[in-house]
Amino acid sequence: MIDARMSPDFGPRLMHLSLAGEPNLLFVDPSRGPGWNLYGGHRFWHGPEDLDLTYVPDNAPPIRRGDTWSSAPEPSGLQKHLTLQVHADGVTLVHRLENHGLATQRRACWGLTAMAGGEARIPRPPMGRHPDDLLPDRTFVLWPYTDPADVRFTWGTRTTRLRMGVGSPQKLGAFNPLGWIAWQRDDVLVVKSSPVDADGVYPDRGCTHELFTNTTMLELESLGPLTTLTPGQSVEHVERLHVLRVPVELSDDALFEVVHQVAGP
Repeated sequence: MIDARMSPDFGPRLMHLSLAGEPNLLFVDPSRGPGWNLYGGHRFWHGPEDLDLTYVPDNAPPIRRGDTWSSAPEPSGLQKHLTLQVHADGVTLVHRLENHGLATQRRACWGLTAMAGGEARIPRPPMGRHPDDLLPDRTFVLWPYTDPADVRFTWGTRTTRLRMGVGSPQKLGAFNPLGWIAWQRDDVLVVKSSPVDADGVYPDRGCTHELFTNTTMLELESLGPLTTLTPGQSVEHVERLHVLRVPVELSDDALFEVVHQVAGP
């Protein structure tokens, strides 16, 4: 069984996720201030990242209607609704972004899950071969502060791994047609899956999924396509987080088998 809890005090934020009776898998930041707070947990942003549009404080108690937790409309007129559905092996998070303003907005839903420690993996499509495959079919996106030589990265054949540890912040993004990323700490695996629109235009040079780490947390991020929202329109982005018990040493091949079982091909 799964233990999943939203915060009644700020958000909307999912602040606890674990197997029943076990420690929280999510990073929680206890520090509080008058502006935007990290808090941790799972938060709902909209991209591309912008100091004014993205970092709107979510310090007020959310409005709850059943399983849906909502913020007040932001200064831009955008309002966030986060619906939590709990299942036997995980949760579904429905992110709905609604435009209550007077201006048209072009934004993308963005779900960020801050994990406590561990290692994340982002998969890659199967390898091709030369000279049969002459055109590129995969993309990695790097930020100005991304150092590919950082020892927390492992560049494998089937996945790229990013571990939390000591060092400067690191971030990696990709257009990921497989639609999932994964995180493991000890014998617990979290698989985060979301739909990918092959024809969609995504933020951050086409990223559907991103990984970020600093010395305190490791984030699993998924994005929806950029959507033009006229006043009164809304868009949804759905994520599924599967929480599973697995061997401590889980190879990439074994990971793909587990993901196939819980999230499909």
